[in-house]
Amino acid sequence: MNTETANLYAKKVSRRSIRLKEYGYSQDGAYFITACTRAKTPYFSVYPELKNIVQNELEMLPEHFTTISIGELIVMPNHVHTILVFDNNPDSVGATFTVARRARSGLAPTVGDVIRVFKSLCVHRWLGYIKLNNMHAVGAFWQRNYYEHIIRSEKQLNLVREYIFINPLKWSFDNNNPDFNYDLEYSKKWRWLEGNKNTSHKPSTSSNG
Repeated sequence: MNTETANLYAKKVSRRSIRLKEYGYSQDGAYFITACTRAKTPYFSVYPELKNIVQNELEMLPEHFTTISIGELIVMPNHVHTILVFDNNPDSVGATFTVARRARSGLAPTVGDVIRVFKSLCVHRWLGYIKLNNMHAVGAFWQRNYYEHIIRSEKQLNLVREYIFINPLKWSFDNNNPDFNYDLEYSKKWRWLEGNKNTSHKPSTSSNG
């Protein structure tokens, strides 16, 4: 990590975790991530530059955490979907000394660590943009929590990719849409991924708004 990222990484607020208690969220694997705006307000539609900032920071996350890569991603009007892929092999090509040392010591960054830094970087850049352009806009736009689903098979991975790809086309059926229209066929196919009753897909605390 660079100095700025390390400082953000260190700023953690101790809050109750409601994720899977016995799952190591820094271990190798793929995770489907959803991060929503506060009150699911469509800030990314209202402010196109904010949407650009969020997409850019998401794409640049591997520059801050060399043990991760970004799969498919989409920025919707009030939320973001992406696939985070973790590879904590300390001997991987491109791994920095700091990351390698953390991986060997069992302190490799977790999903929560990555999302906290991502949210912080987005807000930091957005506040700078607001100030530079003398705008009257909401600064802290993130919802406190995020959602993750552990991708356990290649079949699930392909389904998640499909879900992300069709999300803009099926926005009216998306339960993140405040005006969504219930569709039985869509719900049957995707409630395992959208529904927060799934034990692998629960809201997780993130310290940055």
